[in-house]
Amino acid sequence: MMIMEKAKEYAKGKAMDALTSVIEQAYVDGYNAGLNHLKTEALEAAKEHMKYVPINLGDGIIWFVGYMKDNVGRVATLPYVEAAKLDIPTKEDVEKLISTCKIDYVRETRFHGLKFTDQNGERLIIPYGTYYEQNDKGTEEVIFWVKDNEDCQEKTFARFTGSKFTFSTAYMGYRLPVLLIKK
Repeated sequence: MMIMEKAKEYAKGKAMDALTSVIEQAYVDGYNAGLNHLKTEALEAAKEHMKYVPINLGDGIIWFVGYMKDNVGRVATLPYVEAAKLDIPTKEDVEKLISTCKIDYVRETRFHGLKFTDQNGERLIIPYGTYYEQNDKGTEEVIFWVKDNEDCQEKTFARFTGSKFTFSTAYMGYRLPVLLIKK
């Protein structure tokens, strides 16, 4: 009898541990799903309040003015994985914007950034943001994630510094500004 009682107690403990583990995991999964849903709702709400400009590049793409903002009006910076879920431009979209539009570098008291003007006079204005390099030295530039279909840890972003434009790569976990388009 003593062995049977020990076996029952042992089994009861194991069953309780297994049940506890399943409930803990369900709680964590539910929490994460709810958190992701809230983030998605916040991003969608922010997109609805953004202004856009129909830059005439012949491709029907509408560019949103400036960077995407968070719910308190600051420039939203996202890791690539989150940015890629949104409508962000591809390399080809950015190259077409650059080749089609006149680009002016604007430095005024309240605004520093780039102005892209199409042949019809429509203007897309993007303010400079600050991106911190590995040495924590800030650089003033227009910078944003670009849709990248390559399967690697380094993802592409567009960088306008002064009069120089480049595509660069960064680790997909870095948080960079997001520029949206609508196709």
